[in-house]
Amino acid sequence: MIRFVISILFLLNLHATTASAQTARPAEGQYLAQLEPRVRFVWDESVILHASLLLKPNEAFNAPSLKVSVELMLATDGRITNASVVASSGNDSFDHTALDAVLGITGLPSPPVDLVSDDGLVHVFWTLSRSEPFSGIKGASVRYVRFTPENAIARYLQNGLIAPAWKRLLETEQGGALSRTSLEIFIHNMLLRFYPPLTLPAEAHGPLTSLLRWESLPIPVLVAYSRAVSDEKDFAGLLAAAAPRPEALCALFEDTLVYSEKRTVQALQALLERADLPCAKAITEKGGASNWASVRLLSSAVALREAATLADADRQALIGKAAGAELVFAVRTMGYSRKAGFYDTLNGLLAKETDAVVQAELVRAIGHLEHSPAGLRMISALKHKQAAVRKAAIAGLVAFQGPDRDKHAKVGIWDIHKLVKADPDPEVRRLAAAAVVTLTARDLKVENNKHYFALVLREKDPAIVESMIDALPPEVDQAKKKLIAFLADPAPELRLAAARRLRLVRQDAEVEAALKPWFNASDERQRYFALGYAATVAELTMGLDKLPLLARTESAWHIARRDGNWLIKAAEPLVASGKPADLLNALPLLLGLTANAR
Repeated sequence: MIRFVISILFLLNLHATTASAQTARPAEGQYLAQLEPRVRFVWDESVILHASLLLKPNEAFNAPSLKVSVELMLATDGRITNASVVASSGNDSFDHTALDAVLGITGLPSPPVDLVSDDGLVHVFWTLSRSEPFSGIKGASVRYVRFTPENAIARYLQNGLIAPAWKRLLETEQGGALSRTSLEIFIHNMLLRFYPPLTLPAEAHGPLTSLLRWESLPIPVLVAYSRAVSDEKDFAGLLAAAAPRPEALCALFEDTLVYSEKRTVQALQALLERADLPCAKAITEKGGASNWASVRLLSSAVALREAATLADADRQALIGKAAGAELVFAVRTMGYSRKAGFYDTLNGLLAKETDAVVQAELVRAIGHLEHSPAGLRMISALKHKQAAVRKAAIAGLVAFQGPDRDKHAKVGIWDIHKLVKADPDPEVRRLAAAAVVTLTARDLKVENNKHYFALVLREKDPAIVESMIDALPPEVDQAKKKLIAFLADPAPELRLAAARRLRLVRQDAEVEAALKPWFNASDERQRYFALGYAATVAELTMGLDKLPLLARTESAWHIARRDGNWLIKAAEPLVASGKPADLLNALPLLLGLTANAR
């Protein structure tokens, strides 16, 4: 009752306005001095005054020995977000009245950054007494709450405090190498600032998207960024960039399980397309427990693939879904199982199906089965009247891993090459040319393969040539020589396509010798591919700020492997400015630092 009376009197008499002051970087004492009038007003002039006037002297609330210490937690804008008792007076009414009083304080000045703790708040401790001095500043202090660097960096950046986040990151530096986890947390949270509320000019979004498809993008950053991407085409591009890294696909699969059926299906299919099956346990357990029927169905392909034989119950369960909305996912599941026992089912459905999209799904699924007739079925589908089915047959024959693979490939190459020469669909011709290169390069000692490998590479259509370059396996000596020859092609796009492919064997002496002259090329894209062969940091840093974001990242990556301190010093003024354009320009340097992060 006493607490209720005091609280009501306090609220009725509390002034609503106060001057807001803000100084550059005041010391702790200066900031407490700014708070003191507000604390004194709500305590001395409201609570204590009214308690003296309205309560009897012998009331427990008026005992002169009462003293309570409270903690005020202030946000960076000066708002009191919470308060708690840290040392009780022993009288509940006194303690609760103190909390009511301090929680009602408004209009406080913003605290200086130096006083902000690692949780993004300022922790002010104040002792409030029943006897004079009732709320003396001598009983006040600011205490620093310290977190691990990772938690501190995240909290600072979430509160828009870039400078202290950078300071905590630098505390992890050892010999020019930063803590990997701290650096990734910093990059992750800084990236999220480029999505609301922080905006960038429209022309900056394209370069930023390309930067975030960098082949060495740290997986935690990739996953965090993928959530920020709202455009489904951008997400598909991100998934394609992650495809060579199974651990990245696994991380994206587990993350998308939380929020998007469409994206989970995309990531899961990218995993199931692989002959080797990474994170099989996660797919079975987490995918199998999904709320989405499509994900549960596709995830069941893992257990089917790992089973010694195909149980009739499993076959019947999938055949029963061969109609309506679940048809496509049932077909894919049968294919991803790689079980020969599904061949008759899929082949029977293909004979009856009239829809070209479903026919293509069936052909693609048959191509995954480890069954010799599946290879023959792919060859016959190369002659199908629907372009979508011919594309699926090409992809299926390339992916086929069943018995008699090489024998079927030898027959199929002849038919695929006819598609390169005469198919009316340009996309089919492009895919067919790439397929011939892939199939023949498996064994160039075979005369038939050698013949078609040379024959298809004589094509003149730039689009077809580029698709073949993208399919040439640089680890095969003859293919590597072809790629090196393409580095001197008159068409710049073909030169760059060859360079992209040769990155897979970038440590090869012949490749190094062929790409090193590009370091002085007038085309900045060619210089990008030569970055790894620069002899000194000075060469790598020459004109660094003029390079596109992705090339700058690659350059920073190579610099970090030689001298991380140079990058740290170069990034510091950009990060410290806090301007969106500077933060964007700092990102390549920060990503480059992951090359030697601990």
